[in-house]
Amino acid sequence: MARGRGIRAAPTTLSRTPEGERPEVRRRVYRAGGTDKATDYGPAHELFVRADALRPDDREGRLEGLFCSAQMEGLARWVRGSAGAGPMYDPTPIEISYEGPEPFAYPVLAWDVASSKGTDEALRAYWATGLSLSEYERAHASGELPPIWRDGGELLVSPRFITSSRGVSLARLSRGLPDFEAGELRRIWKRYLGRSR
Repeated sequence: MARGRGIRAAPTTLSRTPEGERPEVRRRVYRAGGTDKATDYGPAHELFVRADALRPDDREGRLEGLFCSAQMEGLARWVRGSAGAGPMYDPTPIEISYEGPEPFAYPVLAWDVASSKGTDEALRAYWATGLSLSEYERAHASGELPPIWRDGGELLVSPRFITSSRGVSLARLSRGLPDFEAGELRRIWKRYLGRSR
C-alpha cells in the first residue's frame, strides 16, 4: 500500500492517564460539513441506537460522535463523496481543533458490512475493528492497514471537545492530488461551494 499524503505526527499527548484509560490529546482533524451533529438519520437511526448500545464504554458512539478524517487526503475523498450524495450532505471542508480523549478510527467498509448484516454480532465486529488515532496513523503511514481499510477510515470524535474550526482552501485540499482528482474538486468547489478557488 502506498504511503499516505500529508500524514501528521502522532497526536500530542496532554496528560498521563491510568492504564486502560485513553490519553488526552490535542490535534487537528478534518470534516466535510459543519460541527453541528445531525439529529435525524432516517432509516439508519435505529441501527445506530443498537450499535451504540454495543460499543465499548470508552468509545464515542455513532449517534453522538462527529465523523472526521485524520488526514487531508481523507477529507478530499469525503468532499467528493458528500457532493455526490445529495442535498442533505454538506461538502464544505473544515479543519477542527480537537482537545480531549484520544478518538478511535474505524474502517468505512467495516460499517458497510455491519449495517448490511444488521446483527449484534456484526455490530460488535465493527467496534472491534477500531484503532486509537495514534495506532491508526502509525499503520496508515507504514502501509500496514489490513484490506478492510481500503475504502478509508473515519474518526468518531465528541463535539464536546472541539475548541474551534475553520475552512480549508481548495489549494490546500488539492495539494499533491493527481490532476483528475484535483479537477474534480475544482468542479465541486465551483458548483456546490459557490466559488472557483
